[in-house]
Amino acid sequence: MPSPSPRARLRATLAAGAPLGLALGLGLGATPGCEALTSALEEKAQEVAEEMGPPDPPPVPPEPALTEDEQLSAKLALYIECRDRASRRIRESWAHYDERVGEDGTPRKKGLRPYLHKIDTELRPCEEAVAKGPTTAPPLPEIEAAMARYLQHAKAFGALAIELDAYYNDEGYTQDRWAKGKELAPTLRDTWQAWDAADTELHDRVDARKDVVDRAMLTLIEERQGKDIEWHTRSLVLATKGFVRCATVPDAKGATGGPADEGCADAWTTLQQAEADFRREFEDDPTRAESVFWMSAFEGSVTDFMTAATAVATALQQGPRKGKPTAEARAALVDEHEGLVSDFNNLRFER
Repeated sequence: MPSPSPRARLRATLAAGAPLGLALGLGLGATPGCEALTSALEEKAQEVAEEMGPPDPPPVPPEPALTEDEQLSAKLALYIECRDRASRRIRESWAHYDERVGEDGTPRKKGLRPYLHKIDTELRPCEEAVAKGPTTAPPLPEIEAAMARYLQHAKAFGALAIELDAYYNDEGYTQDRWAKGKELAPTLRDTWQAWDAADTELHDRVDARKDVVDRAMLTLIEERQGKDIEWHTRSLVLATKGFVRCATVPDAKGATGGPADEGCADAWTTLQQAEADFRREFEDDPTRAESVFWMSAFEGSVTDFMTAATAVATALQQGPRKGKPTAEARAALVDEHEGLVSDFNNLRFER
């Protein structure tokens, strides 16, 4: 039986965990004449050790390039998340204040203490949108500027809300007879109106671009994967937007629900069909549907929205002689739609 080669013996010694000097048979007292041999053996030992090590991990495949529509959709998501988190909270805060406090800063009803919501962490997505937006493709200078104005006025309102809420909680009005409340009331109202205008501008600019990109995304998804649960979900959301716009459009006198009510029949039919298609896809493959993050919450929001939409559509179908949908019914429709869109924005489809 042939004896192992020096290379094989060296490999076996290294595998056993022996020190390099011992594996090479070298002592600390090696003579200068052996230095060249020592260096060569050490280099060979390093090569063997590297050969025995784990293989390099395979390279990570590059992410597929996003289309222009996908880039635009991803960027708009920054601004939508900001509004989803902050706008409703700010509006609720103002509504609570305005319900209890008159324009002069005193309570509308005696003994009814005012309060406002604290606006703080809700603005973090807005700060992120302002920071990332200008460096994210594609350029959207008008929306980026509108986002910056939104955040500026939101922070101003938030700071006043915190100051006034502390004043009410500490019952400072018992000491100064509402002096501070009266002093800050005009500023808070002006700040609210400035934010409200900025919020409306941001919403309108984002919504206009999103309508276009959402329809483009429908085409792209159908080309890539057919009319699956993602396609029907997006189609349904577009249909809900169309019906809400129709049912809440102001007429020439500024009242909600003018002549456009007569044209809502088509929007209602489109919505009913989109919901039926979504339900069918959801029920045909529940495992696939439920694998989508947040889908159960979204499906619940669809049910709630369709209840509110049915009430409005029924009133519209009765015609103006029997009365239009009430302001409360339209407000409920808008509120349920905001919840549905918020849940839609939380969905995560795996492709």
